[in-house]
Amino acid sequence: MAELGLRLRCRFVSICGIGLFCAAAFAGGPQRIQSSDGQPDDDFGYGLASAADRLLIGARLADDPGTGSGAAYVFERSPADGSWEEITKISSPTGSAWDLFGRSLSLHGNSVLIGSPGDDEADWNSGAVYVYEENGGEWEQQQKLIPNDPQNNPGFALELAGEGNFAVAGARRDSTLGFYVGSAYVLERDQQSGLWAQAAKLDPSDARPSGQFGYAVAISQERVVVGAPFHSALAGRAYVYRLERDGSWIEEQILNPAGVRPGTSFGASVAIHGQEIAVSTNEPAIYLFQLRGRAWKMKQVLRLTGAGPGQRAIAALDFGETRLVVGDPDANGFSGAVHVYGRAAVDTPWHFLELLEGVEPLGAFGAAVLGTDQELFVTELDGDGVSSASGVVWSYSQ
Repeated sequence: MAELGLRLRCRFVSICGIGLFCAAAFAGGPQRIQSSDGQPDDDFGYGLASAADRLLIGARLADDPGTGSGAAYVFERSPADGSWEEITKISSPTGSAWDLFGRSLSLHGNSVLIGSPGDDEADWNSGAVYVYEENGGEWEQQQKLIPNDPQNNPGFALELAGEGNFAVAGARRDSTLGFYVGSAYVLERDQQSGLWAQAAKLDPSDARPSGQFGYAVAISQERVVVGAPFHSALAGRAYVYRLERDGSWIEEQILNPAGVRPGTSFGASVAIHGQEIAVSTNEPAIYLFQLRGRAWKMKQVLRLTGAGPGQRAIAALDFGETRLVVGDPDANGFSGAVHVYGRAAVDTPWHFLELLEGVEPLGAFGAAVLGTDQELFVTELDGDGVSSASGVVWSYSQ
Protein backbone atom coordinates (compact mmCIF):
# COMPACT_ATOMS: atom_id res chain seq x y z
CA MET A 1 0.00 0.00 0.00
CA ALA A 2 2.98 2.28 0.45
CA GLU A 3 3.48 2.41 -3.32
CA LEU A 4 -0.10 3.59 -3.79
CA GLY A 5 0.37 6.33 -1.24
CA LEU A 6 3.30 7.70 -3.23
CA ARG A 7 1.36 7.75 -6.49
CA LEU A 8 -1.48 9.94 -5.24
CA ARG A 9 -1.37 12.87 -2.92
CA CYS A 10 -4.34 14.58 -1.32
CA ARG A 11 -5.22 17.50 0.88
CA PHE A 12 -7.87 17.07 3.54
CA VAL A 13 -9.92 19.81 5.15
CA SER A 14 -12.23 18.89 8.02
CA ILE A 15 -15.08 21.20 8.92
CA CYS A 16 -16.07 20.52 12.51
CA GLY A 17 -17.60 22.38 15.39
CA ILE A 18 -20.73 22.89 17.43
CA GLY A 19 -23.68 22.91 15.07
CA LEU A 20 -21.42 22.40 12.07
CA PHE A 21 -20.85 19.46 9.74
CA CYS A 22 -18.02 17.07 10.50
CA ALA A 23 -17.17 14.27 8.08
CA ALA A 24 -14.33 11.91 7.33
CA ALA A 25 -12.70 11.89 3.94
CA PHE A 26 -12.32 8.84 1.71
CA ALA A 27 -9.35 7.67 3.75
CA GLY A 28 -9.36 3.96 2.94
CA GLY A 29 -7.18 2.71 0.09
CA PRO A 30 -6.80 3.44 -2.66
CA GLN A 31 -7.05 0.03 -4.30
CA ARG A 32 -5.69 -0.15 -7.83
CA ILE A 33 -8.08 -1.81 -10.31
CA GLN A 34 -6.78 -2.77 -13.75
CA SER A 35 -7.74 -5.23 -16.45
CA SER A 36 -5.86 -8.54 -16.62
CA ASP A 37 -5.03 -8.04 -20.30
CA GLY A 38 -4.68 -4.26 -20.61
CA GLN A 39 -2.89 -2.81 -23.62
CA PRO A 40 -1.63 0.72 -24.32
CA ASP A 41 -4.38 3.26 -25.04
CA ASP A 42 -7.28 0.97 -24.05
CA ASP A 43 -8.96 3.84 -22.15
CA PHE A 44 -9.84 1.39 -19.38
CA GLY A 45 -12.11 3.24 -16.99
CA TYR A 46 -13.70 5.61 -19.48
CA GLY A 47 -17.03 4.03 -18.57
CA LEU A 48 -17.99 3.19 -14.98
CA ALA A 49 -21.10 1.67 -13.37
CA SER A 50 -21.66 -0.08 -10.05
CA ALA A 51 -24.40 -1.69 -8.01
CA ALA A 52 -23.95 -3.38 -4.63
CA ASP A 53 -20.88 -5.66 -4.89
CA ARG A 54 -20.54 -5.49 -8.68
CA LEU A 55 -18.48 -3.04 -10.73
CA LEU A 56 -18.55 -2.60 -14.50
CA ILE A 57 -15.61 -0.87 -16.23
CA GLY A 58 -15.47 0.04 -19.91
CA ALA A 59 -12.36 0.11 -22.10
CA ARG A 60 -13.73 1.82 -25.19
CA LEU A 61 -10.52 1.54 -27.24
CA ALA A 62 -9.58 -2.04 -26.43
CA ASP A 63 -8.38 -3.83 -29.59
CA ASP A 64 -10.14 -7.12 -28.97
CA PRO A 65 -10.97 -8.28 -31.52
CA GLY A 66 -10.83 -5.17 -33.78
CA THR A 67 -8.93 -1.90 -33.49
CA GLY A 68 -10.84 0.26 -31.03
CA SER A 69 -13.75 -2.18 -30.99
CA GLY A 70 -13.92 -1.91 -27.20
CA ALA A 71 -14.68 -4.10 -24.21
CA ALA A 72 -16.26 -4.08 -20.75
CA TYR A 73 -14.99 -5.82 -17.63
CA VAL A 74 -17.08 -7.16 -14.77
CA PHE A 75 -15.56 -7.02 -11.27
CA GLU A 76 -17.02 -8.32 -8.04
CA ARG A 77 -16.07 -7.60 -4.46
CA SER A 78 -14.21 -10.39 -2.70
CA PRO A 79 -16.05 -11.54 0.44
CA ALA A 80 -12.69 -12.36 2.00
CA ASP A 81 -11.00 -8.95 2.03
CA GLY A 82 -13.35 -6.56 0.19
CA SER A 83 -11.01 -6.12 -2.78
CA TRP A 84 -12.29 -5.97 -6.35
CA GLU A 85 -11.62 -9.03 -8.51
CA GLU A 86 -12.05 -9.33 -12.28
CA ILE A 87 -14.75 -11.91 -13.08
CA THR A 88 -15.10 -11.70 -16.85
CA LYS A 89 -14.48 -9.63 -19.93
CA ILE A 90 -17.24 -8.80 -22.42
CA SER A 91 -15.77 -8.03 -25.84
CA SER A 92 -17.47 -6.19 -28.68
CA PRO A 93 -19.86 -8.70 -30.30
CA THR A 94 -19.18 -7.34 -33.78
CA GLY A 95 -15.44 -6.86 -33.42
CA SER A 96 -15.64 -3.97 -35.86
CA ALA A 97 -13.00 -1.26 -35.68
CA TRP A 98 -13.92 1.83 -33.68
CA ASP A 99 -17.24 0.54 -32.36
CA LEU A 100 -16.22 2.02 -28.97
CA PHE A 101 -18.08 -0.75 -27.15
CA GLY A 102 -17.90 0.11 -23.43
CA ARG A 103 -17.85 3.88 -23.97
CA SER A 104 -20.94 4.14 -21.73
CA LEU A 105 -22.42 1.73 -19.20
CA SER A 106 -25.46 1.14 -17.03
CA LEU A 107 -25.83 -1.63 -14.46
CA HIS A 108 -29.22 -3.04 -13.44
CA GLY A 109 -28.71 -5.96 -11.07
CA ASN A 110 -27.95 -8.99 -13.23
CA SER A 111 -28.44 -6.96 -16.41
CA VAL A 112 -25.97 -4.54 -17.97
CA LEU A 113 -26.41 -2.02 -20.76
CA ILE A 114 -23.28 -1.30 -22.79
CA GLY A 115 -23.10 1.60 -25.22
CA SER A 116 -21.40 1.17 -28.59
CA PRO A 117 -21.67 4.58 -30.33
CA GLY A 118 -19.57 3.50 -33.31
CA ASP A 119 -21.79 0.55 -34.24
CA ASP A 120 -22.62 0.62 -37.96
CA GLU A 121 -25.53 -1.81 -38.29
CA ALA A 122 -28.24 0.77 -39.06
CA ASP A 123 -25.97 3.42 -40.62
CA TRP A 124 -22.41 4.66 -40.34
CA ASN A 125 -21.69 5.25 -36.64
CA SER A 126 -25.41 5.06 -35.95
CA GLY A 127 -24.73 3.52 -32.54
CA ALA A 128 -26.32 0.83 -30.41
CA VAL A 129 -26.89 -0.27 -26.83
CA TYR A 130 -26.28 -3.95 -26.01
CA VAL A 131 -28.07 -5.75 -23.19
CA TYR A 132 -26.29 -8.58 -21.37
CA GLU A 133 -27.59 -10.75 -18.55
CA GLU A 134 -25.84 -13.07 -16.14
CA ASN A 135 -26.90 -16.68 -16.44
CA GLY A 136 -25.16 -19.20 -14.21
CA GLY A 137 -22.06 -17.07 -13.94
CA GLU A 138 -21.91 -16.42 -17.70
CA TRP A 139 -22.77 -13.09 -19.29
CA GLU A 140 -24.87 -13.56 -22.41
CA GLN A 141 -26.11 -11.03 -24.94
CA GLN A 142 -29.90 -10.70 -24.80
CA GLN A 143 -30.67 -7.70 -27.01
CA LYS A 144 -29.24 -5.05 -29.28
CA LEU A 145 -31.09 -1.73 -29.10
CA ILE A 146 -31.03 0.68 -32.05
CA PRO A 147 -33.03 3.95 -32.20
CA ASN A 148 -36.32 3.82 -34.07
CA ASP A 149 -34.98 6.60 -36.31
CA PRO A 150 -31.31 5.67 -36.86
CA GLN A 151 -29.07 8.30 -38.44
CA ASN A 152 -25.59 8.80 -39.77
CA ASN A 153 -23.21 9.52 -36.87
CA PRO A 154 -25.68 10.85 -34.26
CA GLY A 155 -23.49 10.00 -31.29
CA PHE A 156 -26.14 7.64 -29.90
CA ALA A 157 -24.90 6.00 -26.68
CA LEU A 158 -21.86 8.21 -26.24
CA GLU A 159 -23.54 8.80 -22.88
CA LEU A 160 -25.72 6.37 -20.96
CA ALA A 161 -27.29 6.47 -17.51
CA GLY A 162 -29.76 4.15 -15.85
CA GLU A 163 -31.73 3.38 -12.75
CA GLY A 164 -34.24 0.61 -12.08
CA ASN A 165 -36.23 -0.19 -15.21
CA PHE A 166 -35.17 2.96 -17.08
CA ALA A 167 -32.09 4.19 -18.89
CA VAL A 168 -31.34 7.23 -21.02
CA ALA A 169 -28.92 7.41 -23.94
CA GLY A 170 -27.62 10.69 -25.32
CA ALA A 171 -27.33 11.41 -29.04
CA ARG A 172 -25.56 14.75 -29.08
CA ARG A 173 -25.08 14.88 -32.87
CA ASP A 174 -28.68 14.06 -33.84
CA SER A 175 -29.54 16.49 -36.64
CA THR A 176 -33.27 15.81 -37.01
CA LEU A 177 -34.18 19.33 -35.81
CA GLY A 178 -31.04 20.98 -37.18
CA PHE A 179 -27.31 20.43 -37.37
CA TYR A 180 -26.11 18.80 -34.13
CA VAL A 181 -29.15 19.95 -32.16
CA GLY A 182 -29.00 16.60 -30.38
CA SER A 183 -31.51 14.35 -28.67
CA ALA A 184 -31.84 11.72 -25.95
CA TYR A 185 -33.62 8.36 -25.90
CA VAL A 186 -35.39 6.86 -22.90
CA LEU A 187 -35.14 3.07 -22.73
CA GLU A 188 -37.50 1.04 -20.56
CA ARG A 189 -37.43 -2.57 -19.36
CA ASP A 190 -40.74 -4.41 -19.40
CA GLN A 191 -41.32 -5.77 -15.91
CA GLN A 192 -42.92 -8.97 -17.19
CA SER A 193 -40.74 -9.98 -20.14
CA GLY A 194 -37.56 -8.29 -18.92
CA LEU A 195 -36.95 -6.93 -22.41
CA TRP A 196 -35.78 -3.39 -23.09
CA ALA A 197 -37.28 -1.08 -25.71
CA GLN A 198 -37.29 2.59 -26.69
CA ALA A 199 -39.94 4.36 -24.63
CA ALA A 200 -39.46 7.97 -25.76
CA LYS A 201 -37.28 10.35 -27.70
CA LEU A 202 -36.52 13.64 -25.94
CA ASP A 203 -35.96 16.83 -27.93
CA PRO A 204 -35.31 20.33 -26.55
CA SER A 205 -38.18 22.80 -26.82
CA ASP A 206 -35.74 25.58 -27.73
CA ALA A 207 -33.59 23.63 -30.19
CA ARG A 208 -30.48 25.40 -31.46
CA PRO A 209 -28.03 24.18 -34.14
CA SER A 210 -24.83 22.84 -32.56
CA GLY A 211 -26.38 22.93 -29.08
CA GLN A 212 -25.52 19.23 -28.61
CA PHE A 213 -28.45 18.36 -26.40
CA GLY A 214 -27.59 14.91 -25.03
CA TYR A 215 -23.92 15.71 -24.38
CA ALA A 216 -24.58 14.65 -20.78
CA VAL A 217 -27.44 12.63 -19.30
CA ALA A 218 -28.58 11.54 -15.84
CA ILE A 219 -31.61 9.77 -14.42
CA SER A 220 -33.10 9.29 -10.96
CA GLN A 221 -36.50 7.97 -9.97
CA GLU A 222 -38.91 9.45 -12.54
CA ARG A 223 -36.78 12.30 -13.88
CA VAL A 224 -34.15 12.68 -16.58
CA VAL A 225 -31.64 15.52 -16.88
CA VAL A 226 -30.03 16.32 -20.23
CA GLY A 227 -27.17 18.75 -20.80
CA ALA A 228 -26.69 20.93 -23.91
CA PRO A 229 -23.43 22.76 -23.15
CA PHE A 230 -23.01 24.43 -26.55
CA HIS A 231 -26.45 26.05 -26.65
CA SER A 232 -26.53 29.87 -26.90
CA ALA A 233 -22.90 30.69 -27.69
CA LEU A 234 -21.68 27.94 -25.36
CA ALA A 235 -23.50 29.39 -22.35
CA GLY A 236 -25.30 26.06 -22.20
CA ARG A 237 -28.55 24.68 -20.86
CA ALA A 238 -29.78 21.73 -18.81
CA TYR A 239 -33.24 20.25 -19.27
CA VAL A 240 -35.35 18.33 -16.77
CA TYR A 241 -37.94 15.79 -17.95
CA ARG A 242 -40.59 14.12 -15.83
CA LEU A 243 -42.38 10.80 -16.33
CA GLU A 244 -46.17 11.19 -16.39
CA ARG A 245 -48.75 8.64 -15.27
CA ASP A 246 -49.62 7.80 -18.88
CA GLY A 247 -46.00 6.81 -19.55
CA SER A 248 -45.07 9.94 -21.49
CA TRP A 249 -42.08 12.13 -20.69
CA ILE A 250 -42.60 15.90 -20.58
CA GLU A 251 -40.12 18.74 -20.38
CA GLU A 252 -40.52 20.01 -16.84
CA GLN A 253 -38.03 22.88 -16.79
CA ILE A 254 -35.02 24.38 -18.54
CA LEU A 255 -32.18 25.21 -16.15
CA ASN A 256 -30.50 28.42 -17.27
CA PRO A 257 -29.37 30.34 -14.18
CA ALA A 258 -28.55 34.02 -14.30
CA GLY A 259 -24.87 34.74 -14.28
CA VAL A 260 -23.82 31.86 -16.51
CA ARG A 261 -21.70 33.49 -19.20
CA PRO A 262 -21.25 32.54 -22.87
CA GLY A 263 -18.38 30.15 -23.32
CA THR A 264 -18.70 28.46 -19.94
CA SER A 265 -20.59 25.35 -21.20
CA PHE A 266 -23.22 24.94 -18.51
CA GLY A 267 -24.46 21.35 -18.84
CA ALA A 268 -21.27 19.57 -19.90
CA SER A 269 -21.77 17.27 -16.91
CA VAL A 270 -25.01 16.62 -15.04
CA ALA A 271 -26.09 14.48 -12.10
CA ILE A 272 -29.35 13.95 -10.24
CA HIS A 273 -30.11 12.40 -6.89
CA GLY A 274 -33.71 12.38 -5.72
CA GLN A 275 -34.91 16.00 -5.77
CA GLU A 276 -31.49 17.56 -6.34
CA ILE A 277 -29.56 18.26 -9.53
CA ALA A 278 -25.90 19.19 -10.06
CA VAL A 279 -24.68 20.85 -13.27
CA SER A 280 -21.11 21.79 -14.19
CA THR A 281 -19.59 24.76 -15.99
CA ASN A 282 -15.98 25.17 -17.08
CA GLU A 283 -15.48 28.27 -14.91
CA PRO A 284 -15.04 25.73 -13.18
CA ALA A 285 -18.08 25.55 -10.92
CA ILE A 286 -20.95 23.28 -9.92
CA TYR A 287 -24.50 24.65 -9.74
CA LEU A 288 -26.86 22.87 -7.34
CA PHE A 289 -30.64 22.90 -7.76
CA GLN A 290 -33.42 21.59 -5.52
CA LEU A 291 -37.05 20.82 -6.34
CA ARG A 292 -39.31 23.13 -4.35
CA GLY A 293 -42.95 22.53 -5.07
CA ARG A 294 -43.14 22.16 -8.85
CA ALA A 295 -40.06 24.24 -9.70
CA TRP A 296 -36.32 23.63 -9.60
CA LYS A 297 -34.59 26.43 -7.69
CA MET A 298 -30.87 27.14 -7.53
CA LYS A 299 -29.62 26.22 -4.08
CA GLN A 300 -25.84 26.67 -4.07
CA VAL A 301 -22.83 27.29 -6.33
CA LEU A 302 -19.54 25.52 -5.64
CA ARG A 303 -16.52 27.28 -7.18
CA LEU A 304 -13.69 24.80 -7.61
CA THR A 305 -10.35 25.96 -6.28
CA GLY A 306 -6.99 24.48 -5.40
CA ALA A 307 -6.21 22.57 -8.58
CA GLY A 308 -4.68 25.18 -10.85
CA PRO A 309 -6.02 28.35 -12.48
CA GLY A 310 -8.09 28.88 -15.61
CA GLN A 311 -11.24 27.55 -17.24
CA ARG A 312 -11.41 23.81 -17.85
CA ALA A 313 -13.96 21.12 -18.59
CA ILE A 314 -15.48 19.11 -15.75
CA ALA A 315 -15.61 15.54 -17.01
CA ALA A 316 -17.78 13.84 -14.43
CA LEU A 317 -20.16 14.39 -11.53
CA ASP A 318 -21.77 12.08 -9.03
CA PHE A 319 -23.44 12.59 -5.67
CA GLY A 320 -25.59 11.02 -2.99
CA GLU A 321 -27.00 12.00 0.38
CA THR A 322 -23.74 13.20 1.96
CA ARG A 323 -21.03 13.11 -0.76
CA LEU A 324 -20.54 15.01 -4.00
CA VAL A 325 -17.53 14.20 -6.21
CA VAL A 326 -16.27 16.19 -9.19
CA GLY A 327 -13.88 14.81 -11.79
CA ASP A 328 -11.47 17.51 -12.97
CA PRO A 329 -9.02 15.74 -15.34
CA ASP A 330 -7.66 18.93 -16.93
CA ALA A 331 -6.53 20.31 -13.56
CA ASN A 332 -2.86 20.86 -12.76
CA GLY A 333 -1.70 20.68 -16.36
CA PHE A 334 -3.86 17.61 -17.16
CA SER A 335 -2.54 15.45 -14.34
CA GLY A 336 -6.06 15.82 -12.96
CA ALA A 337 -7.89 16.06 -9.65
CA VAL A 338 -11.09 15.07 -7.88
CA HIS A 339 -12.92 17.49 -5.59
CA VAL A 340 -14.89 15.91 -2.74
CA TYR A 341 -17.68 17.74 -0.92
CA GLY A 342 -19.78 16.62 2.01
CA ARG A 343 -22.76 17.66 4.11
CA ALA A 344 -24.68 16.49 7.15
CA ALA A 345 -28.11 16.13 5.52
CA VAL A 346 -30.03 16.96 2.35
CA ASP A 347 -31.18 20.39 3.55
CA THR A 348 -27.72 21.55 4.65
CA PRO A 349 -25.04 23.25 2.49
CA TRP A 350 -22.21 21.40 0.81
CA HIS A 351 -18.72 21.96 2.21
CA PHE A 352 -15.34 21.20 0.71
CA LEU A 353 -13.79 18.09 2.26
CA GLU A 354 -10.90 16.85 0.22
CA LEU A 355 -8.84 17.31 -2.94
CA LEU A 356 -7.36 14.20 -4.52
CA GLU A 357 -4.70 15.01 -7.10
CA GLY A 358 -3.11 12.81 -9.71
CA VAL A 359 0.66 12.97 -9.90
CA GLU A 360 1.23 11.42 -13.32
CA PRO A 361 1.96 13.99 -16.06
CA LEU A 362 -1.02 14.08 -18.43
CA GLY A 363 -2.62 11.28 -16.39
CA ALA A 364 -6.17 12.71 -16.60
CA PHE A 365 -6.96 11.62 -13.06
CA GLY A 366 -10.71 12.21 -12.64
CA ALA A 367 -11.67 11.46 -16.26
CA ALA A 368 -14.56 9.47 -14.76
CA VAL A 369 -15.87 9.31 -11.20
CA LEU A 370 -18.44 7.15 -9.50
CA GLY A 371 -19.27 7.83 -5.89
CA THR A 372 -21.48 6.62 -3.10
CA ASP A 373 -21.57 7.84 0.47
CA GLN A 374 -19.14 5.05 1.38
CA GLU A 375 -16.96 4.45 -1.69
CA LEU A 376 -15.37 6.39 -4.53
CA PHE A 377 -14.06 5.19 -7.89
CA VAL A 378 -11.76 7.44 -9.95
CA THR A 379 -10.39 6.81 -13.42
CA GLU A 380 -6.84 7.78 -14.37
CA LEU A 381 -6.56 7.19 -18.11
CA ASP A 382 -2.76 7.38 -18.24
CA GLY A 383 -1.99 6.09 -14.80
CA ASP A 384 1.24 4.24 -15.46
CA GLY A 385 3.51 7.22 -15.96
CA VAL A 386 3.43 7.01 -19.75
CA SER A 387 1.06 8.66 -22.21
CA SER A 388 0.12 5.32 -23.76
CA ALA A 389 -1.02 3.61 -20.54
CA SER A 390 -4.03 1.29 -20.64
CA GLY A 391 -5.80 3.09 -17.78
CA VAL A 392 -6.45 2.42 -14.12
CA VAL A 393 -9.39 2.85 -11.73
CA TRP A 394 -8.70 3.75 -8.10
CA SER A 395 -11.11 2.68 -5.36
CA TYR A 396 -11.34 4.68 -2.11
CA SER A 397 -13.43 3.81 0.90
CA GLN A 398 -14.52 5.99 3.80
